[in-house]
Amino acid sequence: NLNAVFHCCKAVIRSMCAARRGVIINIGSGSGISPRPGQVNYSSSKAGLIGLSRSLGREVAGKGVRVLVVAPGFTETEMSGMVSAKAMEYSLSMIPLGRWGGPEELASVVAYMASDDAACIVGQTIIVDHVGGHLGVGQYAGRQAETLPIWKKNMQDLAGCANVVVKLGG
Repeated sequence: NLNAVFHCCKAVIRSMCAARRGVIINIGSGSGISPRPGQVNYSSSKAGLIGLSRSLGREVAGKGVRVLVVAPGFTETEMSGMVSAKAMEYSLSMIPLGRWGGPEELASVVAYMASDDAACIVGQTIIVDHVGGHLGVGQYAGRQAETLPIWKKNMQDLAGCANVVVKLGG
């Protein structure tokens, strides 16, 4: 999750800085903000992705390049079909809207962040969930609940390059 993002950013950042424009949107996860039990490696890599993006965003903002993170919460994908009925019921009980987000909703946020309408947003992590803060299904009331799989497939669909969405030029 982190090495590939670093190398993808490195591959495009020079040309963006030379052109004095561009947007890099790294697709993170709410797990990078609110870790879940049993996902130390995943949560750590997503927290690292957020740190990398904030740091890179500060370095290159003065050269007209924006770097952001979009961090989805529970999102309906092919992988969400692997979640047990019990875990799905629990997660839905914690979401005020009573549903997981859709990939189209996440894609809309990414499209907005890449647009000139969001030109003043740099180095930020935009959390896209329906909870009002990220929900982790893990330790709850002293019992170990099922840990949900995360949406790697969704990230690959959106990003195409190891969770990196790149917009060059205007």
